[in-house]
Amino acid sequence: PRTDVMPPPWLVPTEQRKLRLLTLHGGACNTTIMKFQMRAVMSAMFEDNVVELVYLEGLYSSDNVDTNSDGDKPLVIIDPRNGDTHGFNYVDPEVAKSCPNETYRFWFQLKLHHDPPHGPIGYVQDSVHKAVDAVVRQLPSLGHIDGVVGFSQGANLAVILCAMAEAGLLRASFPRAPKMALLFAPSNFGWAEEVSKMFRQADGSEPLFKQQILVPSLIVTGRQDPGFERSKDTLGFFRNAQHLVHPGGHTIPTEAKDHARCIEIIRDFIINTHAIYNS
Repeated sequence: PRTDVMPPPWLVPTEQRKLRLLTLHGGACNTTIMKFQMRAVMSAMFEDNVVELVYLEGLYSSDNVDTNSDGDKPLVIIDPRNGDTHGFNYVDPEVAKSCPNETYRFWFQLKLHHDPPHGPIGYVQDSVHKAVDAVVRQLPSLGHIDGVVGFSQGANLAVILCAMAEAGLLRASFPRAPKMALLFAPSNFGWAEEVSKMFRQADGSEPLFKQQILVPSLIVTGRQDPGFERSKDTLGFFRNAQHLVHPGGHTIPTEAKDHARCIEIIRDFIINTHAIYNS
């Protein structure tokens, strides 16, 4: 008989089964950069061998610099005085310098207020639907997914997916709610109220975020992040969220020597989740 064929996940002994975590990068980022950002966390867990990150790419590309349509641009400035919009692209110069020849991607179109300059006010609704649909379409081909990891825009998308899965809106792709959510620098700057109205509970009775999310979650934010207070606001989406603060900014802790305790807590969160669901 053949010995090179992997058995289906439900036949693998539980002690051998890894947590497979859907991993969603931030805005003006991509899978290559997200892997780099997660290197310290994954290095700390190398010997544990209990987790696998499954990456997806955002929909909107920063390479669309020659288009005139706002529909092709990841960032949209809105003038509330007359409703005029102007689409544009942005990539952090430091990221572009360290990762040349990359295509930088976004999950959503970000609505920005013209005054104060470029202040975020929400996401373009159509782009939220497209992002959710893109993930849902790809989930069946990814195999079993146990939880989600996200950074910035990806963390906000992970919040939406957790809420929708728990509300019974993703049964075909997420038959059960995720076992865990690890969220780096999520930020509630007004998008949650709009999204809550867009997606209601499965029975249509209540907006999406009317009930708190029960998915075990760890929210990691930087003390120097300009969106620190907005990131703290996302704690209210979850019933029992843990909050971990590191001394940096809008980043994932990447230097083991500078963030040793923070990385240890993240590792313990993942290890404990693995132990609970494989005991």
